[in-house]
Amino acid sequence: GMAGVFPARRAWVPLPNEGGHASFAPTDEQELEIYRRFHRRYGRVSVERILCGQGLLDLYRVLAEIDGLEASASTPAQVTEAANRGDPLGRDTILRFLKILGDVAGDAALTLGARGGVYLCGGIVPRLIDWLPHSGFLSAFCNKGRMRPYNEAISIQVVTAPWTGLLGAAEALHNEEVE
Repeated sequence: GMAGVFPARRAWVPLPNEGGHASFAPTDEQELEIYRRFHRRYGRVSVERILCGQGLLDLYRVLAEIDGLEASASTPAQVTEAANRGDPLGRDTILRFLKILGDVAGDAALTLGARGGVYLCGGIVPRLIDWLPHSGFLSAFCNKGRMRPYNEAISIQVVTAPWTGLLGAAEALHNEEVE
């Protein structure tokens, strides 16, 4: 999912949206091939089709197909475990996943005008936090042509606190700006 928050008179106002259903935009030859294979299987390829648990597993299987390898993992957790053990296919999957996430997060930052920062939440990214510095996430986030300086100035944080959805719901109960 994707959302934004904006300052109002007395509190922050959430802007929920369906940005995860935006179209996946490949940025290199490998991503074009990934797109083609996802498209054959699912039809329309949204960002969320790739950037979710099942998407991580599907990406792993697609990269195995492209490289003519056997895909031994059968769950997203097994893909991550394989990467952490040094398996090249698992590693390449995690790195590609995070690079695509960087592209999408950078586009979202531009769309929402996220000058106050980008906060990565959810179940997957905190599990991949050690991979972020070694991935193309930041480069993809900033690689926005003439808008590079804009995105380079945006701070990026990974939220590791549990139950962020419940915390947000509790905050909304007391937020005068939210109806």
